[in-house]
Amino acid sequence: MQQGMNIFVDANVLLGFYALSPADLEELRKLIALIKSKKIVLWMPMQALDECRRNRPKVVADARRVLAEARIGATLPAIASGLPERTTAQDALKTAYTAHAALVAALDEKIATNSLEADLVIAELLALAADLETDSLIQCARDRRDLRRPPGKGTSLGDALNWEALLRDVPDGEDLYLVTEDPDFRSPLHENELHEYVADEWRRRKGAEAILFRSLGALARKHYPSIELASDVPKLEDIQALETSATFAETHSVVARLQRYDLFTPEQAHLLIRAAAENSQVLWIARDGDVFALLKRVIDAHRTVLDPGAVSRLEAEMYPLASSNDGDDEPLF
Repeated sequence: MQQGMNIFVDANVLLGFYALSPADLEELRKLIALIKSKKIVLWMPMQALDECRRNRPKVVADARRVLAEARIGATLPAIASGLPERTTAQDALKTAYTAHAALVAALDEKIATNSLEADLVIAELLALAADLETDSLIQCARDRRDLRRPPGKGTSLGDALNWEALLRDVPDGEDLYLVTEDPDFRSPLHENELHEYVADEWRRRKGAEAILFRSLGALARKHYPSIELASDVPKLEDIQALETSATFAETHSVVARLQRYDLFTPEQAHLLIRAAAENSQVLWIARDGDVFALLKRVIDAHRTVLDPGAVSRLEAEMYPLASSNDGDDEPLF
């Protein structure tokens, strides 16, 4: 039985995160959280892992060069001589030079010790991946290249090795989601879709579908629209637990966890209210203080984007006296 969505993230996507800010690394943190929650299985052929290791120095060097070669300076014309502000400007420039040198030195230390923010997040991600041996597939990859079967380019075997490993090790009957910017995986007719030959081969050999995404963000928006931050993953798990809670005690426990979250996105609020409205265990205790407080907070904050039917069903249980007495009575706890 499939344990989670099967995903392959190409080396070119992972290496691209070295050019982003720590805040932009949130896409990788979301992926890590999804893997830990068993929603995703990350398949990492050793060829792709080796490509990450081999190309990191060049990618990092290119990014470092931009900083190291940044020009810091200004020409202060002679006409400004004698003005105290000119001296202040000169002192500021000296400070900037010193700060720039210190920044480059600090970056070099991080690079040398593999402790860039991207290094740490990528390392955590790869530690959770299912590693796929590829050395034994070299002949298969050569045959694929010689027969001009996609994916692949020129004399390189990298893409072919990755694909052969995925074909061999991902369970039959399960879909595969490939996240890559490599044009060799893309259709020559539709640049945002998987190459027709590759998609058909997966369909024939695995009895399932292979789908291309060009970024992790695109995949997350399609399949996990409720997740904006890595911290949203446990929140959604708690919402799902509310939907399936089978006893009053379990419902109170889930509500206690949900109460710890200060905010819910509109999509999360929609899922929570729908889950509550469809679970009789929640409806029967909707007037209990903790359950009432959570539902009221979410409904008041997001009423305009919620399913009116779900809201009506919940409020009929939350305010039973109001429903029969035109709202003159307060809810009982």
